[in-house]
Amino acid sequence: MPNNKSNNKPRILIVEDNLTLLNLIKEKVKSEGWTALTAVDGDEAAKKIRTQNPDLILLDLLLPKRDGVSVLREMRSRKETADIPVVVLTNLSDGETVEAVMAEGGTDFLVKTDYTLDDVMARVRQRLPIKKA
Repeated sequence: MPNNKSNNKPRILIVEDNLTLLNLIKEKVKSEGWTALTAVDGDEAAKKIRTQNPDLILLDLLLPKRDGVSVLREMRSRKETADIPVVVLTNLSDGETVEAVMAEGGTDFLVKTDYTLDDVMARVRQRLPIKKA
């Protein structure tokens, strides 16, 4: 499994096709002292999950090329990526979507309009795996 961690900072992959929101989250992640990785579509997200070994993923569901649920399904099917926490951050809030995400192994489900960036970062802190030195 590739391990591109040159330091011990947590690596957060932000998967979001809205560039304004992506950049806001990216700056917030960096202000927390974490490394921010980004992807703007489902195919790019799947590739970065395989090659960049993130510690946690913030995943939108409505994405170009491939939706977030299929990205989640693929990563959960691979031993190397199956245990990475995934915080879904989306505008979809219907019960079927929540159930589908949790059935595919989503760690958390946050509706964008219900949370501030500070709330999202607090949830990321809760879900980040403890790093072994």
